[in-house]
Amino acid sequence: KELDLRAKGVDTTVDLKNKFGAKAGAALARVLRGRGTSGLRKMLLDDNDFGASWKELAEALAAHHSLEELSLHHCQLSDEAGAAFAEGLGGNSTLDTVNLDGNCLGDVAGGALAHALRCGAA
Repeated sequence: KELDLRAKGVDTTVDLKNKFGAKAGAALARVLRGRGTSGLRKMLLDDNDFGASWKELAEALAAHHSLEELSLHHCQLSDEAGAAFAEGLGGNSTLDTVNLDGNCLGDVAGGALAHALRCGAA
């Protein structure tokens, strides 16, 4: 059975600022792939370490062309995870705010983010 976030009272903002791990990240990715999240405008995922589920979560978020704000502050994102988010969100023309403060992003993520910006994302 799919979870409809609108039925749960979540219309435009998902605020998960808490110490969630990889299982929660994978579950969130599954929810985002389902119906009922098309109006999602803001995702606040600060202070989480979704571990190995970052790539899956980035791919799920890439499908949300209504997303305007994404905050991943202090999420222990690696260079690889940062690059996955940049690549996944590269085609999103509605995203205008991304917070990656407090993560360990390096050249790989920086290059992917620069490419996403050149392609008209965030």
